[in-house]
Amino acid sequence: MIASLSAVFGFLALYRRHRSLRCHGLHRRQRTREVGIRIALGAARGNVIWLVMREVLLLVAIGVVAGVVFSLMLTRVVQSQLLA
Repeated sequence: MIASLSAVFGFLALYRRHRSLRCHGLHRRQRTREVGIRIALGAARGNVIWLVMREVLLLVAIGVVAGVVFSLMLTRVVQSQLLA
């Protein structure tokens, strides 16, 4: 049963990953166009870099916080299973 559930969840994760990569490609093309337009209109290079880096740093921060929270929760679950 555990192997079956693991296979199903693995398949779902791969499927979601594939879809998110396609969406990322579309987003990347749009952002490239936006950056090009900003530079063409005379935006300072540092401002354009900060625009992109701010978004990246926000996503990294959200990922780190979510990872720490979930790892702490799962640590407690695993400890309760091991000590039972």
